[in-house]
Amino acid sequence: PGVLDLAVTAVSSTTTALGKGKSLTVLNTVCSQASAGSGSSVELQLLPLDPLQPTVVLGSRSFGYLLPGTCSSENTVVTVPGSATAGTYTLRAVVDPKGLLAESNESNNTLNGGSITVRDYPDLVAAQILSASTVAIGNDAFSLQNTVSNTGSATASSVSVKLYLSADAVIDTTDKLLTSRTISSLAPGASNAANTLVKIDIKNLSRAELAMEL
Repeated sequence: PGVLDLAVTAVSSTTTALGKGKSLTVLNTVCSQASAGSGSSVELQLLPLDPLQPTVVLGSRSFGYLLPGTCSSENTVVTVPGSATAGTYTLRAVVDPKGLLAESNESNNTLNGGSITVRDYPDLVAAQILSASTVAIGNDAFSLQNTVSNTGSATASSVSVKLYLSADAVIDTTDKLLTSRTISSLAPGASNAANTLVKIDIKNLSRAELAMEL
């Protein structure tokens, strides 16, 4: 039947720092180095420098039967889970992570790559922008409901919210800034809603859309 030996021969990423919930691409290679072949899977992990912290599992991929002397290489996109602790980690790949295969050499099933720092970042989302009333000729002031959410893992400070009148969904230098407001602080998972009074010069105004920029 031959001797089986799967080995991780490469693991790397061009990403060196990112926030929780963000994705990175990891190059990983597994080779069949003995006289027998097999299929299995590769698990990609973040190994914490602090031994008291748990290993973070990023994801995994499966590969088919590898003939002796052949390799499987892939750029695998994985995501840092939101439960990960901020800090510095070592990227690691593990083949046959559940230890299901009997191999002649188990020590080469794991390979460490470079360092990756996981950070807490705010992630601001323009969640909603609605006109509280229909703008009509002769009524150029109205209330504009606008909501901002922080879907990240860190508090955002001094958030500037700008409200525009735009001809399309893309804000550029040709769009009219109606007004702006500032949110002093927005915690992770929190939202801030406001009804902001704006005025529009409606003379010769063609169809336009309301837009918000953070």
